[in-house]
Amino acid sequence: MLLLAGQTVALIDYDLTVSLGLQEPASEITEIGVIFNKAFGAADTFLYLPLLVIGLVGFWFRRMWGTIALAAALGITAYWPIFSLYALYAAIGTPGFTFSRHTSYTFMLVPISVYALWGLVFLYRTRERLR
Repeated sequence: MLLLAGQTVALIDYDLTVSLGLQEPASEITEIGVIFNKAFGAADTFLYLPLLVIGLVGFWFRRMWGTIALAAALGITAYWPIFSLYALYAAIGTPGFTFSRHTSYTFMLVPISVYALWGLVFLYRTRERLR
């Protein structure tokens, strides 16, 4: 639900997601940062969420297509935190960029990537049980 609220709603009303604490304001990340956040929201809404739902349903029913979709979603789950952390640290010192919660984001995003990578290993190791 947080994914829907933070990412999909950001496409419709970015200021609402900022007021809910689910996105960063332009005053911290610049207008370009807002554009990137909305782009992530679009990709999450139109690609990631469908893959995740299809993957979870298919995995529940032990279908290979579910495993493939879930693996794709887990790959995205590992990818975006690494991208985001790199961008947040690389942007330090950029004019207008005042984001300061690097440590808390690191402690939040690194475990997400580790979890996703663990999930991919799990899917690979249990793939024979899903046929």
